[in-house]
Amino acid sequence: MFGILLITLSFIVSIKYNKLNHFILFNLLIVIMIYLMNINSYEALFQIAFKTSDTKLYFSTFNLPFEDMTNKTFYQYPMFLRYLIYPFKDAVLALITQSNIIFLLLILIFKDLNNIFFFTIYFNHTLFFTNINFLKDNYLIIVILLTIFLIQNIKNKIMQAIIIAFSILIMKDIRPFYKFFIFLSIIPFVHLKQNSKKKNFIIIGLMLSLAGLIFLLNFKYIMAVLSTWNATSSTGTTGFSILSPIKIIFGPTPLRYLYSQNFFVQPFLKEHNIIFFVLHLIYYLILPYLIIMFFINIKEYLNISALKSESLYSLGMSLGTFLVYLLIYGSADIRQRAIILLFLTIFIIKENTLSFDFILKYKYSYFFIFLFEMILMVISV
Repeated sequence: MFGILLITLSFIVSIKYNKLNHFILFNLLIVIMIYLMNINSYEALFQIAFKTSDTKLYFSTFNLPFEDMTNKTFYQYPMFLRYLIYPFKDAVLALITQSNIIFLLLILIFKDLNNIFFFTIYFNHTLFFTNINFLKDNYLIIVILLTIFLIQNIKNKIMQAIIIAFSILIMKDIRPFYKFFIFLSIIPFVHLKQNSKKKNFIIIGLMLSLAGLIFLLNFKYIMAVLSTWNATSSTGTTGFSILSPIKIIFGPTPLRYLYSQNFFVQPFLKEHNIIFFVLHLIYYLILPYLIIMFFINIKEYLNISALKSESLYSLGMSLGTFLVYLLIYGSADIRQRAIILLFLTIFIIKENTLSFDFILKYKYSYFFIFLFEMILMVISV
């Protein structure tokens, strides 16, 4: 019942902040893709993978009585969905609800953002794929977005630090390596009244020291993970390579969606291929500007005490996830990319002055990056 109220609230808030067209577009795509799975029998989706998928694990847990859920791995996510839609027990309602919670939080975080720039945040192939599946990454995205919203609106530094620490403690239960990110709780205290290079170095040094301490305390655990490369993991890779960052940021390329049976470990329906092909092409149109905005302002980002707390937290979660998957698997699959790309985009949008003049000013840089994307797409199949 609460889930239906959240969907309704998402609709009302989208009207209030002139985002109704986005609400309709977002939900239309979500419903169409879920409907395609439904008419093909949702169970069929799981059988495409050569091994039991995470989606099947969470879906089967979702259908259990509440008292039996705690016996399953990472039960927190499917239990969260069941509580959201209680007393109902409908998978489609659960998926639509989780999608609308994410969309609602994005509206609340970016309520005054220009419609075109708001479009660049949520209209991402990785986010749509994650939203229409039973994947615990949706739970992580919701927790991170809620944390961003709270620290954006609560100005007390101690409360912000507690909220960040609490979010990490919640997420580590279903993504264990997130416990290494607890040092991000120092973020609210980086905002000093008088900024200087010396103070910035002290802040960065303190954060790195805390990260190093966490690494040392968990050294055996980290080494055990690093020594067991898993070729049948969701990423389908076996370790770091020089091309790994390109794979994560630009992958899997639009054409690979059209031939998903040859390239994806994740379960996929053929009917989705053309939709994700178009979504990825749109992502390729947006990505060059995000890359340009990031690199032309990278010097300013080094002055971390001038950055917003919510921006730093968003960047920390994005880069942290990126580095872990880069080092352990050499890549990240679609759902991890949803976290990496969504929160990197949020950081870039929040820490840049956005204007359409910028688009014209860097049109040649845009052209060369887009050309690289097209070449990459062609050679990837």
